[in-house]
Amino acid sequence: MTSRSEAAAGGQGVKSENPSLDRTSLDRTIAEVTRVLLERLELQLDPAEIHADSEFFDDIGLDSAAVLDLVIGLEESFGIDFDIAGSDPEDFRSVRCLARYVESRR
Repeated sequence: MTSRSEAAAGGQGVKSENPSLDRTSLDRTIAEVTRVLLERLELQLDPAEIHADSEFFDDIGLDSAAVLDLVIGLEESFGIDFDIAGSDPEDFRSVRCLARYVESRR
C-alpha cells in the first residue's frame, strides 16, 4: 500500500518531499542552536564566526561541560528531551550535526 505522497511520486515508494522546506527548517534550527550557543555560554564571539559546520571542540573550543550546558539550553528552547546516553557522539560534533539531532527529536 502506498501513501498519497508516494502515489503522487509515481508509486515508486519514494516520498515527494520538498527539500527546500526541509532545508529552511534546518537553517532555522541551525540559527537557533547558534543563538543558544552564544547566549547560554556567554561566548564573546561574533555570530558570523559560527558556521553550520563549526565543530564545538576543535573550532569553538568548548569542553564537554559546555556542551552539556548547551544541551540544557536547547532542551529549554525547543521543548525537547535529549537522549544523551543513547546518542551517537557524532550528533554533538558540530552546529549542523546538533541541529539535525534537534530536528529528529521534534
